[in-house]
Amino acid sequence: MAKKLNNTSLLIILLLLVGAYFLSTKFGSGSAESNIRKELVKLDTAQITDIVMYPKQENGQEVKLSRASGKWTVTKAGKTVKADQNGPGAMLNTFSSIKPKSLAAVSKDKWAKYEVTDSLGTRVKAMNGSKVLADVMMGKFSFQQQPQSMTSYVRLYNEDKVYSVDGPIAMGFNRPFDAFRDRSFLSLDKANITKVTVESGGQTQTVSKQGNNWVGTDSTRIDTYLNGLVRLTGTGFKDGFTGGNPISKVTIEGNNMASTVVSCYQDGNGFVLQSSQNPDTWFSSDSSATYQSVFGALGAVFQ
Repeated sequence: MAKKLNNTSLLIILLLLVGAYFLSTKFGSGSAESNIRKELVKLDTAQITDIVMYPKQENGQEVKLSRASGKWTVTKAGKTVKADQNGPGAMLNTFSSIKPKSLAAVSKDKWAKYEVTDSLGTRVKAMNGSKVLADVMMGKFSFQQQPQSMTSYVRLYNEDKVYSVDGPIAMGFNRPFDAFRDRSFLSLDKANITKVTVESGGQTQTVSKQGNNWVGTDSTRIDTYLNGLVRLTGTGFKDGFTGGNPISKVTIEGNNMASTVVSCYQDGNGFVLQSSQNPDTWFSSDSSATYQSVFGALGAVFQ
């Protein structure tokens, strides 16, 4: 009887140990597969009207990208301007495709290590109007040499768990306000351009294309000049500039295109530029960068 009881007791103990092991691997272990989400967030990007960010580079100040009638704007501290129209789509694709690969931590005491606190990380919210669709804190990322890979750390804002994910997730979101703005300056089809007119210092100079040949300049020099204009972006911004009389102006004309005018204004030791293709934005430039491409390079054209 005692032997039978001992065997029964041993069986019960064994079953309890097996059960405890099963429960610990399924629910208790931070690295257990069952604790890892297959997707961090599930989003229909077409439903997102706003991306609200608190970038570390902006010291946690709110920066909001908003979509209306298919166009994006970006707002900070009451200032709303045109946004880079290509950036938000890429950001949404990144945001919606975050897939955790491991569970890095399960409690708040590890948040600072992975930089997912309010002061160390970048918080990002996907919104549909006033409804929060997703709320994620993005933390640090690290680079591994062998094998080469990049790992980022993230958590859902209202949860304690920290996940590791592939790639530098926060880089597209942790940026200063100006990095989200529309920097488009010129977009031209060089094949259509037939005339360039420069007004500066009370003088006007013109080069024009007749057939396949340019008159008033060497074809190689004008070709090099136009190559620098076909896809040109601005550098800095000069919000609030009031304009006045430009010191120089370039007008570009051609077939199947609207005339494009670039105006240049003196601003201390630098310049402020305005393009008729983006007339609501004033761009700052020193004697290099955008100024050099449009105005500085003209010296070679008119040699």
